[in-house]
Amino acid sequence: MLAIFAWLFHVLYSIAKSTLARRGVNVVAWTLIALWAIYTPIAIVIYSYVRFPLTYQLLTTSESVHASIAHALTLGHLIDIPMMPLAVFVIAVSFKRLSAKVLRHMYRGFYSRAGIALTIVYVAGGHALAVRYIHYQAVAVNPEWAFVSSLFGRHRPIVSDAFPAAYADDFLPAGRQVQLPVIAKTAVSAASLHRPLNVIMVVMESVGARRLHLYGAAYDDSPELSQLAHHGVLFNRIYAPEAYTSSAMVGLFCSIYNQHSWWTIPNEMPTINVEGIAAVLHTHGYRTGFIHDGQLVFDNQGLFVRSHGFSQVIGRERDYTAPHDQDLAPAAINWIGADSSRPFFLTLWTQDAHHPYLSALQRSIVADPDLNRYLNAVHSTDALIGKLARALEEMKLANDTLLVITGDHGEAFGEHGQLVHGFTVYDEEMRVPLLIVNPQLFPREVVVNSLGSQIDIAPTLLSLLRYPEPPQWQGRSLFAVPPRPRAYLFASEGNFVLGLVEGDFKYIYNFNRNRAELYDLATDPYERDDLSSDPQYAAMIKSDHLRLEAWVSFQNRFIAQFAPPSWSVRP
Repeated sequence: MLAIFAWLFHVLYSIAKSTLARRGVNVVAWTLIALWAIYTPIAIVIYSYVRFPLTYQLLTTSESVHASIAHALTLGHLIDIPMMPLAVFVIAVSFKRLSAKVLRHMYRGFYSRAGIALTIVYVAGGHALAVRYIHYQAVAVNPEWAFVSSLFGRHRPIVSDAFPAAYADDFLPAGRQVQLPVIAKTAVSAASLHRPLNVIMVVMESVGARRLHLYGAAYDDSPELSQLAHHGVLFNRIYAPEAYTSSAMVGLFCSIYNQHSWWTIPNEMPTINVEGIAAVLHTHGYRTGFIHDGQLVFDNQGLFVRSHGFSQVIGRERDYTAPHDQDLAPAAINWIGADSSRPFFLTLWTQDAHHPYLSALQRSIVADPDLNRYLNAVHSTDALIGKLARALEEMKLANDTLLVITGDHGEAFGEHGQLVHGFTVYDEEMRVPLLIVNPQLFPREVVVNSLGSQIDIAPTLLSLLRYPEPPQWQGRSLFAVPPRPRAYLFASEGNFVLGLVEGDFKYIYNFNRNRAELYDLATDPYERDDLSSDPQYAAMIKSDHLRLEAWVSFQNRFIAQFAPPSWSVRP
């Protein structure tokens, strides 16, 4: 990038005739060099955390990401920011005064036909290498170009292949789906209980299934969940369609996939005309509340939940340097106790397990300090849920309440060259826990191994409560027979990456880089052995790719019909 700018300003300097014009070229050139020098240390620190260069999107993202960047920018890194342009200036002056002869040789060589030819070869070759041959593009992408290009356009994948029309059936809303029989695996019918069941949904921020002891992980981080599972249904294969909090809100509350865009539905159209589960239950006489340990200002999340049936939304000014999730349980208990005359639907959305991972616990579990803080934060979240469950027992509400525990998405710790979440569709980011607890309905643990999606959770709850789901919803009950055949996945941070899980296999396709991957999750659960080049899977890959094409073709048009009048679909 600097070589390109050097040639550009050399041409401008040669064209400029007056002293004033040449001075202007010099001022602009040195200003850009100084900005580049300031950008470099900041980009290096951010890359070390998110494995992707600084972009406009990162600058405009949530308070939590800002807190992560602030956590990364230690005093040593802050000193580097002014030191870098100073070092550039010192080197430039030193060359000019101490090595004038060497500088003249470099000048003649660089600003020559051979120099421009080598620059073109280098830039073109580096680009080809990054997009075609390096497995994880984030380690090779040009950071300056990543930032500049992020300022322009809203990139969407291009669909070019024809696909069977029946492939779109996977995304049809409930109003157009074939109605499937629902067999709830409960000891008694929810309809036979003496009052409508309450529902408490606890969404564990950034907590995936991969690192929970409840799902077989080696860490002792979920003893309360493991105990609660004795009287609940544990779902083993639930996938978040996108590892992004705002998209999870759409899936959990409105049972639809997010649009295929970097911009989420809450961000662009928070008042989208799709009925939320809170609104459905409100029409049946439920109190509805949403409690979060933050402000809900990012991505219009507060407006989104208020617009979809939550009559009470409780947030607060958050201190991102200390854990606060422990305050959620008392807030929930007070909210529940404020009105016992009606059933209720309450959502608690935690925050402490989001990067930079905050917890009052200081246990030493693993050597990686980030992962260690994360596991402590997960353990604290587990303790919060246990405290809430015991409060329900003390209030004599345990048998009358569905306690639903899930995660909005998982978290990566370098398994595929990536940290945090939102950048890939591998299981560490996409597979989420789901536990539905009620001692009367589930006197013993029930384990469900069939495939499911996050958008299926709301229809599942309505099926247990015996209420019909809205016709716009794309999800289906997890108790429906037959179960969902495929789970669809999407990531938009950096590249547009889509995937699907069918049976034991996961297919991944990177639209930006035209690259496919295939994994057998039964024998390779950590997705290390890419089978996409094996000829025996060619037919499967072709079919899976066309299904992703169908999803891309279908989804944004489907979403557009529910958008506010001021919004229009973009191809």
